[in-house]
Amino acid sequence: MGVIESLVFLLLVLISGYWLVSWVLAEMERELRVIWGGVLGLVMATLAVFGLSLFWGLSRVTVWVGGALIFLGMKLIRRLGEKNKKTEKRLDLKRRFYLLNLLILWGIILGYIFFTALNFEADGLWASGRTVWGDWAVHLSYVNSFVEGNNFPAEYPILAYKKLVYPFWVDFSSAMLMSLGLKVEWSMAMISWLLSLGLVGILWQAMTRFLKSPRLASVGVTVGLLAGGLGFLSWLEDGLKLGLAEILSRPVREYTHMAEYGIEFINPIFSSLLPQRSILLGWPIWLMVIIIWDRSLRQGERKLAILSGVLSGLLMLVHPHSALALAMVVPMWWWIFWRKKTNKWEYWRWWLISFGVVGGLSWLWLKEAGSMINWWRWQLGWLAKEKSLMEIAWFWLINLGVGGVLLLGVWRDKQVAKEIKRPFLAWQGLFLIPNFLVFQPWDYDNSKFFQWWYILSIPLVIYWLDMKLKGKGKRVVLILMIWLMTFSGSLDVWKALLVKENRIMMADAKALRLVEFVKRETATRSVWLTSGGHLNPVAMLGGRRILKGFSGWLWSYGLDYGQREADVKKMYEGEEMTEELLENYGVDYVLIGPDEKGEFKVEDEFYINNHELVYSQDGYQIFRVTKDY
Repeated sequence: MGVIESLVFLLLVLISGYWLVSWVLAEMERELRVIWGGVLGLVMATLAVFGLSLFWGLSRVTVWVGGALIFLGMKLIRRLGEKNKKTEKRLDLKRRFYLLNLLILWGIILGYIFFTALNFEADGLWASGRTVWGDWAVHLSYVNSFVEGNNFPAEYPILAYKKLVYPFWVDFSSAMLMSLGLKVEWSMAMISWLLSLGLVGILWQAMTRFLKSPRLASVGVTVGLLAGGLGFLSWLEDGLKLGLAEILSRPVREYTHMAEYGIEFINPIFSSLLPQRSILLGWPIWLMVIIIWDRSLRQGERKLAILSGVLSGLLMLVHPHSALALAMVVPMWWWIFWRKKTNKWEYWRWWLISFGVVGGLSWLWLKEAGSMINWWRWQLGWLAKEKSLMEIAWFWLINLGVGGVLLLGVWRDKQVAKEIKRPFLAWQGLFLIPNFLVFQPWDYDNSKFFQWWYILSIPLVIYWLDMKLKGKGKRVVLILMIWLMTFSGSLDVWKALLVKENRIMMADAKALRLVEFVKRETATRSVWLTSGGHLNPVAMLGGRRILKGFSGWLWSYGLDYGQREADVKKMYEGEEMTEELLENYGVDYVLIGPDEKGEFKVEDEFYINNHELVYSQDGYQIFRVTKDY
């Protein structure tokens, strides 16, 4: 029942978004309206349901009421746009063919990756691989905090009492489907899969628009998603060591992430799309803004300016990295396309007004995170170990591989029409600026900018190769170049598909039994004292707020947790101030299990003598601290 109800809700959301796109972008082809509608409809529904949940909590009722409000609102919008019905058109057969085949290809690949990411079995919860094991634990905490922990107003489930400003909206979308009866693993997979298909479709639309070729756009999108540097040379080396049969049966390691060789440019599927769920909203919306700006050069309507301004402001909320990426592009885009237009001020005035309103509201939500500028610092060459120009050039050669070399050739070739080059020139700042500045505490997070730059730029290489190569051997050389650009990434995709060989346990059967007790017998808004392990069952699956979670996440978010970390240690070791600290922090339950005993010198006797033991099984003990529950 949960599957059917969730699909009906998603269809309602898609129709709502389709009507909005039809009103604002009446000239857009029907197939592309469906793709845009799916993304924008989900954004509107998520914001609406979250607003309702602040007052009435997240439930099946609030989900349907929020969806119905958006549906009725867009139906009214549709009536306003009835006069545009006659302009409705479809993609021509050629474009439809390439778009459909691209969506089928990536729908199968990404579907398998997302729908096998999590698997509950009798012996526990399994992750499909290292990426899911490492990152989806915190996303599970966010999803379950809304469904199981009634986390409204939203706080970090891994740092209780701290307002949640991490871009959690994709996780909240999954929580909505859980409230409709869908299992957590399916709700996360469904939202990720649909948004990733939206990204593929909108990326194809943008590249088709700029390259004037649906065929080259399809190839370019695929090459970009299979990005990888020269790591495949190590695959050949592995073949010499292990034998041809061994390396042909399965990839023995990751070939886009080999830190020992300085290869840090991980394939974007496994570095961004799979683990960084907020990117699945950020990148499609970023592309929508660019496409609207490009349309506005010939069709400078007020509606287009307002929609692009609203979406630009929303980026601050749904994915600040994408908002920053847009800020890197705006100056060059303005210089290339808008500075000589006579009517530019009329359009951009409306853009600034709408951006100011939505961006201002987003800033009000995010302001408690502090200024991101405090994290910015100079770091030449990103993760290059040596900072000389030759070493940085070598670092990027082995990370970008053949694609990077060919991209240099494109920019040097004057035969490539300026009309084709211009849009691609606009986003070269996504590569240049992060080579000088790091924008978050963890310098690896700059990878999002580099991956997005590569995905956006590599279709131009495909266009150039198609233009330059002549004669009978053209197809052979083109295939060889594509193979060299994608082989490392393809090896990592192949490895990821071998789930049984890669899977890692996230929670064993003992932890699952503990979680069932937590959900059944403890208050949803309770606060817990636990270890800081990243696979914390109370937060990850129980949805309860814990006093202090995994330090790696908290540090990468730029959160101050030092004092709390010290106090958690004191409380576990039963020092004199323990009772006072428990009271000051409002701790309701204390968990003592294998992780806690491994991280702290736990004073069991203190809790046995002073607090009620409510659970003792499989090496876990839960003590109730407060009398209210």
